[in-house]
Amino acid sequence: MTTNSRLVSKGMQRVRKAELVGVLAIGVLVGYSLDQSRPIGTEGREPEIVARALLPSGNFETRRGKADIAVVIYSDFQCPLCRQSEPDLRAAAERDGNVRVVYKEWPILGAKSQRASEVALAAKRQDLYLEVRDKLMATPLPLTEGKLRTAVEESGGDWEQIVDDIEAHAAETRRLLAENSREAVSLGFRGTPGYVIGDRVIEGALPRSDFARVLREVRQP
Repeated sequence: MTTNSRLVSKGMQRVRKAELVGVLAIGVLVGYSLDQSRPIGTEGREPEIVARALLPSGNFETRRGKADIAVVIYSDFQCPLCRQSEPDLRAAAERDGNVRVVYKEWPILGAKSQRASEVALAAKRQDLYLEVRDKLMATPLPLTEGKLRTAVEESGGDWEQIVDDIEAHAAETRRLLAENSREAVSLGFRGTPGYVIGDRVIEGALPRSDFARVLREVRQP
């Protein structure tokens, strides 16, 4: 092969590589555009179960503004994805300003998860559910009994009262957790976190931008 032929061949290879890079870039942009236009979650799946999940329950809930959209969270205190996405959901709800948030304990990762849920629910009786929840979500795993006690006391709670309330209301707590579990399974969740946002059923963690986006989407007629 002559020198000129080799130069031409190399030039053609560079052109092909540039074309390939361009095609890949276009593909990425098209994929991103399609992903952004695709609704988040599943709409209208098991509407009667979705409607039941949105009803008032014995779980803790907060309301902001008109609270015209309900966000139901099925979570486990020992779930890394739950812990990761919690601040993003909270920030999106606060920025929206018109959201009802329902926290449904679904302890599926063993005895420590179960105990943490019992502690959080007992903290409701001292009006400290959110404070204790925030502490537990930020406490390094695993959530031992000592860490649970520290979370309660750093939130301003009475640990001995928590222990007494867990025992006194054990049957009520079991019923609530069992109902949460039945709902979550009926909605098709295979693990935590799971969300019902308006009429959307969403499995898995979302970034803050997607929480904000789905809130916008469910308001659209």
